[in-house]
Amino acid sequence: MKTQSPAFPLAVAQSLCRPHDIEGNLTRMEPLVEQAAAGGARLVLFSECGVTGYTADSPRIFAGDDAYKQLQRMAEHRGIVIVAGFLEQDREGIRNTQGVFYPDGRVILQHKTRPAAVEGGISGFVPGDGKQIVFEVEGLRCAIVICADTGIPDLYPNLAHDGVQLILIPTAGCGPRHLGYTEASLEDDLVFQRYLVDAESVVFSRDGISNCRAYRLAMASCNHMADNGVDYFHPGHSMIVGASGELAALIPGSFVFEHLRPRLAIGSIHPETPRIPGNRNG
Repeated sequence: MKTQSPAFPLAVAQSLCRPHDIEGNLTRMEPLVEQAAAGGARLVLFSECGVTGYTADSPRIFAGDDAYKQLQRMAEHRGIVIVAGFLEQDREGIRNTQGVFYPDGRVILQHKTRPAAVEGGISGFVPGDGKQIVFEVEGLRCAIVICADTGIPDLYPNLAHDGVQLILIPTAGCGPRHLGYTEASLEDDLVFQRYLVDAESVVFSRDGISNCRAYRLAMASCNHMADNGVDYFHPGHSMIVGASGELAALIPGSFVFEHLRPRLAIGSIHPETPRIPGNRNG
């Protein structure tokens, strides 16, 4: 009988993001960080651009500014690694960045390579170099793949070759507010049928689970959750999947405006040696 490796508990967290409200977004993130740490998680993943909002005119943050320092303080105070996303301004331009904030003050930055429509509207946007930084959390080898970067050719075999055991995927899927529903609108039977199709689409990630099992890579994904009441909407949706394909935790996305609220899920993975196609361990 195969012996499992020690469990590694981690969390996915959907804070309610409001664009142009960095201070408020960080304030809403903090109780989820506290909840994740209290539940034994060693790492908590937030969505793509969950700190700044995901619009072309969202504010930018800078290395070492107050937002950075607040994330560092949260990580230090709760003794947990925080992985959070934001639009970042550096000397080269504007980047879509996911930061890894360690309790000891270290910060690792992963930049998004493949721009989507939002990045296309940002003057001075600078894409990443197409490489995923491999970093460790308590001996677990991790990498971040930001949303559209999941389409990088040969991504999964390359991560497996690099010994990555956990892929963190922050996303900002959805966008226009007309894709959402009110509770009142669901009284219409035709609208309700459309809602059922949308709701079902964010309950089970067939491709993600298949990739985890194929390459023996665990995965945690966290989608943006936001509504500005006008034109900006993201339904959330987050999950943790083990290297065997086990669905260890799930927060289904919600397309109903009244149902959007901060949520967190904790799950444990058992890290494995990645399966490299063509090698004997495959």
